[in-house]
Amino acid sequence: MTNILLTGIGGQGTVLAARLIGEAAIRKGYAVRGSETIGMAQRGGSVTSHIRIAPSTESIYSPLIPEGQADLLLGFDIAEAVRVCSFVKKDGTLIVVQKKDDAQSAELLAFLKENFEKIIVLDPESLQNKRSTNVALLGLAIKNGALPFSTEEIREVIKIKLPPKHWDANFAALEI
Repeated sequence: MTNILLTGIGGQGTVLAARLIGEAAIRKGYAVRGSETIGMAQRGGSVTSHIRIAPSTESIYSPLIPEGQADLLLGFDIAEAVRVCSFVKKDGTLIVVQKKDDAQSAELLAFLKENFEKIIVLDPESLQNKRSTNVALLGLAIKNGALPFSTEEIREVIKIKLPPKHWDANFAALEI
């Protein structure tokens, strides 16, 4: 089973990224269970999505990931990543967004580095289109072997889930 936790703030594309992952897994024949906690998402509040991927639904007893069991954390906001990091396995992978020149986020990243070995940091300024940060995180997860599918498989799901006018920006973000 692969347990993936996505966390961020309303409007960052956390829910869309979770749906892209779920759809890609289903298209590959996996069973998927998930849950979203969107709370105050419309007002910039916390958004968390749990996704559990397994060969069959019989092995997924709950859509929620137990504490200490997430294989992958995609943190769209570093403060939110720190808030939920107790869900990640000690040998899990964290992929987080961190703005350079931000003292508070540097402290939060230092905390994560003290507690986890596999941390990948995405600087959103490196993207041509910052609205595609969510898809860039997926691209980094795929390239680092943290998701059970290929870039091409996510590209196909993007074509299904998003209007054509958004394809190019998201395809470019996948290649970060």
